[in-house]
Amino acid sequence: LDEKEYASMDDFFACVHVQRMHPADAFTYSRLNERLKALSPQYENDGNYLFYLATPPLLYELIPKYLHDAGILKKPGL
Repeated sequence: LDEKEYASMDDFFACVHVQRMHPADAFTYSRLNERLKALSPQYENDGNYLFYLATPPLLYELIPKYLHDAGILKKPGL
């Protein structure tokens, strides 16, 4: 990689944050929401987030519900 590519990677990784949580524990989604609210002004993202959740198939339907219930996912019908 050249200097410009390294700089781009540094910029990207400066915006990456990790929140450890148990995906089947509804309470941890409230904590995630509080963390996102604290970070949002820094990035001026109007509540737009990109998630990577290591998810077992057993929780595929549950996680969007928990994100919605915590106020993170604002999609009608959940």
